[in-house]
Amino acid sequence: MTQTRDKCLILDQLKTIVETSLQFILSTKESGGNLKNSQWHKSVDDNSEQLTKSIHRLVHTLEEQSSSIGIMSGLSENIRQLISTLDTTTLVNQGHFVDYQTRMVEILKQMARTTQEILTQTNHTETSRHLANQLAREYSDLVHATYGAIGTTTTNDLATRIKSVVADLGFACIDLIEKLGLYQHDQTLKYNIDNLCQKVIEKVRI
Repeated sequence: MTQTRDKCLILDQLKTIVETSLQFILSTKESGGNLKNSQWHKSVDDNSEQLTKSIHRLVHTLEEQSSSIGIMSGLSENIRQLISTLDTTTLVNQGHFVDYQTRMVEILKQMARTTQEILTQTNHTETSRHLANQLAREYSDLVHATYGAIGTTTTNDLATRIKSVVADLGFACIDLIEKLGLYQHDQTLKYNIDNLCQKVIEKVRI
């Protein structure tokens, strides 16, 4: 975790568990198996219930944070792997450059629409995750079209230019997706997300 807010939340919940556990142990010791000591019996029951609730809250927090951040990290890693294939994978003499070029333009337009939608949905966690996943899929489609474009270009300079532009777009998508994963735990990132969306859109239009 990189956000102070997330760390403080976890630490506060752990502190509650430790303090409640201590009270649970002390009340159990004072109760001492004495059936007539009803005051301490109630304390044992109350601390036991509070400890159970505290543990459930901690587990829920950990699952919620790891789910959001983990999903986005996975998408980012997939894009990184796709970027690494741009220097090693081409489709030589398979089709015509203009066809791959047309396909890339279509995908780029869709990526621009998806990114624009992300701008309006940052406060809706599930929708943001869906859109981030969609953006990653669209980038995958773009890379696969790029293989063909690189393999059918007439000059090495053009192939290099295409690879460079597609890679830069991929890195911009990674930055955006990772920030989306952190956003629900740190609302101050809204400004960063807006800027990153604009950066992706600018890369798409190059």
